[in-house]
Parts: sequence; structure tokens; C-alpha cells
Amino acid sequence: MDRFAYLIDDAEMNSVFSDWTDDVGVALCLDVDGEVGVVLWRTGNQDGLAARLAEATGWAPESFAVAPEIPGCPTIRPLFSQAQEFLRLVEGLSDLPDLARAFRYPEVRMAPEPAPQPASPHVPRITLSEPARARELPAGYRDGGEMDTGPVAFLDGEMRRSGKDIRVCLMPGKIGRRTSVVRASSVGVRDDFRRFVLDRETLSDWTPGRPAIIDVPADRFPPQLAEEFLSGTRPAQITITPEGVFVAAGAAPKRKARFGGLVRANLAIGMAIGLLSGTVVTAFQDAPSGEADALSYRAAEGNSAMNVLESFAISARLDAEKHQ
Repeated sequence: MDRFAYLIDDAEMNSVFSDWTDDVGVALCLDVDGEVGVVLWRTGNQDGLAARLAEATGWAPESFAVAPEIPGCPTIRPLFSQAQEFLRLVEGLSDLPDLARAFRYPEVRMAPEPAPQPASPHVPRITLSEPARARELPAGYRDGGEMDTGPVAFLDGEMRRSGKDIRVCLMPGKIGRRTSVVRASSVGVRDDFRRFVLDRETLSDWTPGRPAIIDVPADRFPPQLAEEFLSGTRPAQITITPEGVFVAAGAAPKRKARFGGLVRANLAIGMAIGLLSGTVVTAFQDAPSGEADALSYRAAEGNSAMNVLESFAISARLDAEKHQ
């Protein structure tokens, strides 16, 4: 399946064109050969929309996928970066608002509805079938030679729990009392759970070189991902582009067991007590009888200080053998 129709309702079109006509949506129709077309539709009723798309594009029924879901068509979910690129393509069609008005009010239409073509020289390519053609890249990737997204910042960061939120810290080493906290309400998560993206407007006042703190409600993530992020502090790699704030979370550091260190500290304390009092307090109160005998002090065997040192050496050896 190498064809795809991305459906944009009137509410989202209002964010692209301030004079957009209510109840009119746009279907951006693409195929793997780079062909792009636009079909207008009434948002109040999706019955028959699949047939309308097939008729307008010449595509066979059920030969194309859509997003979001409509009856009669397979569904896929494009990546956030792809969805943003689709909106930019639509934004480049300056005559689209006039066509929408003519479509909504056919009694005043001045000309038949054309099929406008985006003026942008870059056409997104989306892989919907396997195996992919050799000249195509996997979904979510673009030819590096064709990309020019404007300024990009690469930052070290940190993620940790903050109450019911997941806190994303940019340049944590520079964060101070005056660093303000902003809140993100929209989160896009990749299907592989490896990265997520926040709206660029979340850091609208940010400038390079400044630290920042972003609190994200945990319920904006899938439950499994929220549980993982809330489990502990972890490093993060953050990339800021005009398209968004992209975050790649690292693994939470594993806590190292401190049992051996505590045992050695107890042994040192036991040695000090023995030197001062002439008796030794064993550090292994719950040790097996054989080890307890080895660690205990027997006053009848000579100099107490030498026996203490010998006892300490034996306990250190046993401790090392336990942790090998």
C-alpha cells in the first residue's frame, strides 16, 4: 500500500488559515512517487468520505491508508514530524481558503473546484509498504541533503520525577533559583517509545545558552512510559528545532549495592573497640558458627593487640571471598 490521505479537520485548519471556513476539511493525498493532491470534504459527516477520496484521486477503493481513522480504509499513524510537514504543505496553498468557501457555499461558487498542487519544492515521502523501494528512507527519516530546518540546538539534559509530573531539565548544571519552570501540555511519542517531542512554543522565550525546566504531566505519556520515567532520575539528550523540542531519554542509573562497604566499616569500628578495650566485637553477628569462631577474640592466645589485627585480617579475607 503506497498511498496515503492525511485528513485535517476545520479546527486544525483554523490554526493554519485565520479565515478558514467552518465545516470544511482538507484531505492531503500523497503517494510514494511524490504526487500530491488536495480533496475538500465536509467535516460534519464522514459517511462516504472513502469513496469521495477514491473518486477524486482515481485511487482504487481500499488501496490507500488514512489518518485519522474513517470507515472503509486502513489506518496508519504518521510521526509527529511528518504531520507537521503535511501542515506546512497545506499552508503553502494560498488559494485554499477561497476554494473552501466555494466548496461550502456552492451557490456562490465562481469556478469549478480545481485540484491545487503545493508550491513547496520538497515533497514528503512516506513508506507504507514493505519491502521499501531502494531510493526511499524509513518512515520518520529524510534525506540529509534536503533538510534545512533553521537553527538547531543540541543539549545535555536530565529527567526526573517532580510530584505527578515528569521534569525535563535543559543544561541541569546551570539551573539556579531564577530558572523558571514552564509546563508542557502536548506530547508526541514515537511508536518505539525511544523519543518524544514537545511543542516548540513550550520554550518560546528560550535562547541558546540558557538552562530551562519543563514539567510534563505524567498522564500525557503512555502508562508504561510514564511508569519508567517516574522510576528514577536519568540523563537525556535534547534537540531543539523550529519543529519542536525532541527528547531522547537515557536509562536510569542502577543503584550499586553498598553491603560490602558497610561490612568493612563495621569491621573497622570493631577493630577500634578491640584495641581500646582488649576485646573484639564481631562484625558478623549472624555469621555461621565457623566464621564466627574465626572472627572472635581468644584472650588466652597472647598479645591482645596482635590478636585483634589477626582477627581483622581474617574478617577482611572472608569479606573479599563473599563478594568474589
